[in-house]
Amino acid sequence: MAVTVRHATRADAEAVAGFAVALFELHAKWDPRRFTQIATRDGAARFYGDRAEAGSVLVAEVDGKTAG
Repeated sequence: MAVTVRHATRADAEAVAGFAVALFELHAKWDPRRFTQIATRDGAARFYGDRAEAGSVLVAEVDGKTAG
């Protein structure tokens, strides 16, 4: 299995948003008093899509699919 790390593009925003929201939800489960639901998938996709265009987001690909 070959893993490629590259700069994300706006096309990766939905996948990155999914990872981010899953992480937000995990933190909220661990410590609900400290963490709240701070993002929606749509909001995270906009946020990471904008940053991807600026070159500040990296993604890992496995077999051509965004994996992390």
